[in-house]
Amino acid sequence: MALSGGIAAVLLLVITVASFMVAQKDREAKHEQDKAMQAVIDQQKAEHEQQKAEREKQAALQATAEKADRRLKAFQPYVQAMDLLMRDQMPEKAASLLADALNIDPDFPEAQFALAEAYRAAGIPKKAAESYLKADELSMKIGGRHNLHAIVAAGFTYDGAGQYDAAQDCFERAEKFGADDPLAHVGRCFRLVYERQLREGKDVADAAIKRGGHLWEAHFAFGYVVLEMAKDGLIPAEKGRTDALAAFRKALELSPRQAETCEWLALSLLVGRPTPANIEEAKSYINRAIELEPLNGNRYVSRATFRHGSGDPLGADADLADARRLGAWEPLLRKYEAERAEERGDLEGAFTEISYIVKNSREWPPFVYGWLCMAYELKKEEFTPAFQQWAKKNPNYPYVFGMKASISTREGDYKNAIVEAKKGLEIAPYSTQLNRLLIAALLADRQYKEAYQAAEKADKLVPNDAGIKVQKARVLISTLNLDPAEKVVDEIEKLEPRLKKDIEQMREIIKKFREKKPPAPPAPSNQ
Repeated sequence: MALSGGIAAVLLLVITVASFMVAQKDREAKHEQDKAMQAVIDQQKAEHEQQKAEREKQAALQATAEKADRRLKAFQPYVQAMDLLMRDQMPEKAASLLADALNIDPDFPEAQFALAEAYRAAGIPKKAAESYLKADELSMKIGGRHNLHAIVAAGFTYDGAGQYDAAQDCFERAEKFGADDPLAHVGRCFRLVYERQLREGKDVADAAIKRGGHLWEAHFAFGYVVLEMAKDGLIPAEKGRTDALAAFRKALELSPRQAETCEWLALSLLVGRPTPANIEEAKSYINRAIELEPLNGNRYVSRATFRHGSGDPLGADADLADARRLGAWEPLLRKYEAERAEERGDLEGAFTEISYIVKNSREWPPFVYGWLCMAYELKKEEFTPAFQQWAKKNPNYPYVFGMKASISTREGDYKNAIVEAKKGLEIAPYSTQLNRLLIAALLADRQYKEAYQAAEKADKLVPNDAGIKVQKARVLISTLNLDPAEKVVDEIEKLEPRLKKDIEQMREIIKKFREKKPPAPPAPSNQ
């Protein structure tokens, strides 16, 4: 029995081992079968990928061929348009040809930039700026980088159209994406000028010229900022005018078909007390701007302003009608109307026009200042909160101190007026407004010695300013320095005969003092 049990155990072991061996062989067979199947799948996948790659290759070749064919077809109208642009002929026809080229090949960046140039040359600033920005978008799409020339060109175009908010957006965009490129410096300079950070703006303009002296935009930016510095009294008016003229002339030399440069050359020539030759040259540049952009209504607004100031009201009216017909920017038209209303003494009408400008543009300090001046004169209830907010936003803007000094003078707080005027003069020592306000406040406060010193200093800092000389004469009269006072009055008469009323009044006072019949001292003036 024991033997038979052992045999059974051995048989069981043999059967078990045999079963394991059979199972192993089955597994191996299945594994081989799976490998063979996977090899087939891998081969099919490889063939599929190869076929896909081939299809993609063929598609790419087809796309390249189609792109080349589109570019070839688009190149014909592009070349015709560029020929017209290089000849300075028929910019509208060039724009039409370039639009055709882009309809054939929308991804043609050179054609897109050229279309913007054609619109600019034709005097259609809105379309020009939009096309410049599309050229930048194409640059990003195709090459992965921004086209700074296009962005800055859009900024200049919007600025020339008076659309300063859109211009600021473009210049800030150039600053953001341009790193240390000189065109990025140009963008930053304009942004700083808009914010009235003029000294910082000049430093940036210097850097732009140092790195990009071959760029007309860099020289334009420099001329722009120094002219604004002169306007705000940060530098002498004559220096600002001289430096700006040199910069704008260089910009025009580098790019002779820039209407915006022509306009700013004219503005520079008219700074201060222009000679007849200056006025004639300015006129030629204003006319040239219109010749360069005959369909740009904004250029006609500029010439209307010039003609009105030159005693040609009929010419100004004709230009204004053309400006409206050509779709000049509404705030520019409103600004012109505000100036005319103020001349007529219609402050309410002027205030309405300026209110529209402020509400429909960003709160640039000069625009808001003009609105605040009228709001104060008209005793508008919104003046005080608006002024406080404006002063807080622009703590170093000279006209903030000028307005504070003027308000204090009118309220009889002469000492505070003196403090505010002096604060402003620390920033803008050549400001005619601040110097006049300081002299008037010192005179009203009976600080005669200080008033005379301030008048002497101001007369040297800002020579040939009739308003300052009037204040100086009044100080001399108040201190009974009659001979020197009479000499100053003579200077005023030669310098500005239109101040006939003030001149006659001061001569009469001098005469009565000499006859020992002194009238009441002259009232303080904010002039």
